[in-house]
Amino acid sequence: MDPQALIADESCLEPDIGSGGEAQTEETYQQGFKGPKPYSSARSSITVLSDTAAGKDLEEYISDVDPCKRLVIFSCDGGGIRGYFTLVLLEDLMERIIKYEEDLRQGKDKELLEHLDMQTGFSVKEIRLCWYLDFITGTSTGGIIAIMIGRLKMPINKCLRLYEDIGEQIFNTSLMSKAKKIWGLLAPKFDTAKFEALLEKAVVDEFNGTTSTEQQIQKAPSMTDPDTDSTTPGCKTVVFACLNNTIDWLVVKLRSYRSRIPDDPDNKYSNLTITQAARATAAAQGCFAPLEPGDQGPGLVDGSCAEAKNPCKVTISELDDQLPKGGFDHRIHTFVSMGTAKKSRLRKLQSHTLSLLIPKVKEDPDRDWRKQCAGFDRKPHEKRPEKTYRFGGAGSCSVRIGLDECKLRSHTLRAWHRVKSMFRDPPTATDDSNNLDRHITLKTLRSEAERYIKEKCQQLDELAKRLVDHRIARAKANPGFARKFYGSLADELRRLRKK
Repeated sequence: MDPQALIADESCLEPDIGSGGEAQTEETYQQGFKGPKPYSSARSSITVLSDTAAGKDLEEYISDVDPCKRLVIFSCDGGGIRGYFTLVLLEDLMERIIKYEEDLRQGKDKELLEHLDMQTGFSVKEIRLCWYLDFITGTSTGGIIAIMIGRLKMPINKCLRLYEDIGEQIFNTSLMSKAKKIWGLLAPKFDTAKFEALLEKAVVDEFNGTTSTEQQIQKAPSMTDPDTDSTTPGCKTVVFACLNNTIDWLVVKLRSYRSRIPDDPDNKYSNLTITQAARATAAAQGCFAPLEPGDQGPGLVDGSCAEAKNPCKVTISELDDQLPKGGFDHRIHTFVSMGTAKKSRLRKLQSHTLSLLIPKVKEDPDRDWRKQCAGFDRKPHEKRPEKTYRFGGAGSCSVRIGLDECKLRSHTLRAWHRVKSMFRDPPTATDDSNNLDRHITLKTLRSEAERYIKEKCQQLDELAKRLVDHRIARAKANPGFARKFYGSLADELRRLRKK
């Protein structure tokens, strides 16, 4: 079967338009460099493949799909403080991406890549994970991670520092304090106002860190950027919460882009600030108070109550709703599900107890992922992800750590350990090894993540190379499209001030 027959007649397609406004033909693109002819960004819709189109014909078909319409999706599970485990995995992935990008620039394609970097504005020195993603979604702690990486375009090291602050300032409460609130049944176990203030400061500081003094803001901007939709080039963010209603527990999608559905019931939350969106997705029952958005709609709580602790299923549903033609003119290049390591026994007991009152709260993120993979197999071939990954699932952590557990070493004991370490291995001027000395729980999570990374080294290497190769393919196909992935928060502020 000829794979070209699967593509509708392309004789009427318009050529891609580059940064200079002229058509990007093969001759004008090369400029002395050898590279593939740019794809058209105006491809017609693709007919549904039958089962006989699988195998070699399908691979040929995939290679002919516009890389700008082959999507990279990251989905982040909920899991409280164990989101630190996820961030350590992403930190390692970024190190592999940077190494691969640098190695390519030392090889035979050095001149071509330098030319593409100049056309698109890409810089290895300022690299961000969001530059490689089309969508990043999350629930609870995964929602905070998604907002930091996708909406705020934060580097992973800043995300880790924010989690260290959350652990020390929010989760570090005494057992007596929790007992007074009867373990979250009478009142939230943690200081909701302090948590919101910490998130607000992180958001405002991130925006102000990219602008001049006269452009600085005092309050976090809206979560939804009205100038973008689901097809706008760049990393889009969706976090999941649910209505604070024990009858329905309906999923609420808080997007960084405007919905294509005019009567979408979630549109009433489009004016929430970035801080409020992070608060809503992380408002775990018993831990934090629900977010009350006032006139914008009913209160919101953690999306885990709406069967979205592993948000892969609702992520696919969102893509089907928001992409043109139900996603048939797009294809998932890579789908990555990031877990938060093994559950604690205490959390299992709490989940079992809550499930007696709230049936939907008892969930297994790994089971949800297996169900979603089975769902992929039932989809038409052109709607199946080309490659899927799952990291941080059950068994990835050998110790049990609760969702809200954050043990800190006392100042005296910390000083004693530091003195002993100085005699064994004197610290250097750039030594950051003491940053986690006081954080017993986070230090354990990091060591467990590093052990897990050694086991998954091959898959992480493969994923890093896959992301880099896809980014370069897009830059070759359409430099103007790729350039929009590398925008900054300062660009958004300039747009907001012009309105």
